[in-house]
Amino acid sequence: MKDIVISIILSFMILLSSTIIEVTPTIMNSSEIEKKINIYNKDSKDEGIKQLLIDEYNENKMYDIAGVIYIEDIAFDVVMMPTESDEYLHASRNGEYLREGELFLSDLSNFNETRSLDMTRIYGHNMATGRKFGLISRLHNKENARPMYFYDGVKVKKYTIARTFKFIDGTETFERYGLTDEEKQSFLSKITENYVSSHIEEFDPSKEVVFLQTCQTATGLMRDVVVYVEEGVIWWASQRDFLYLSWL
Repeated sequence: MKDIVISIILSFMILLSSTIIEVTPTIMNSSEIEKKINIYNKDSKDEGIKQLLIDEYNENKMYDIAGVIYIEDIAFDVVMMPTESDEYLHASRNGEYLREGELFLSDLSNFNETRSLDMTRIYGHNMATGRKFGLISRLHNKENARPMYFYDGVKVKKYTIARTFKFIDGTETFERYGLTDEEKQSFLSKITENYVSSHIEEFDPSKEVVFLQTCQTATGLMRDVVVYVEEGVIWWASQRDFLYLSWL
């Protein structure tokens, strides 16, 4: 009888520990990623990040991905092509169940036609565990500001954080195309006027603007939004590189 009781207690402890592991916020292994970046780093950290993104893209290009995103200590993952918001809600890129789903571009994005992220929203859902975009709320603190990198299979772009704000989902459409410079600047100023943090005086309408959006909590309509603006392209694939990368 004593052995049976001990066995039951041990089984319960194992079950409890596995449950704790699942619900405890976890993110990418930052130290391992930093090691990879340092290995690739020849001339600058940007060089190391570039190669990190290229490798991740090539490992996942058989899926319907738009590219790979990297924000130090915050996010490193593939971003799926524009899609309906429920397709990757609880599904991984290969169609299997995944509680956090995948990061993906809004179905209103024109990325397929332009290969540009300008005025496009990247979604993350079910972020309560801290994975994917689960730590984006840290960017509300100006001291945590850091650049974003995105590789779309042809070029690596670097973005600078502009503003962060909170947003009630469904009350506004960020994906607005065909705006004049004046209209774009006016819209961006208005949508971010109640910002949590700001790193700019005003938006430059000639720069590409990207919205990162995720849930604040597991329930409710309030969202965290981080706005990034284009700093520039840090690497273009040459024709030779492009052919090689396409072959991989």
